[in-house]
Amino acid sequence: MSSIATCSGLLVHEDGIECAVESVPTAPSISSLSRGIQSLHQASQAVIQTDSNKMQTSMESLMYRLKKVNVQ
Repeated sequence: MSSIATCSGLLVHEDGIECAVESVPTAPSISSLSRGIQSLHQASQAVIQTDSNKMQTSMESLMYRLKKVNVQ
């Protein structure tokens, strides 16, 4: 009975199994691509943080100059 269920499950999910079997030889490439995407995401986050810090510094500098002008 379980072999019938297994067989029917394989027939129902045939495309997914076929895709998985076809992708096995490219698993190292997929893994490498995944690491590359993760590295790109980390680099992007670092750039965003740097830009945010620069913007904060610029805003503080502008506020300081505006206060200085108002005082004079």
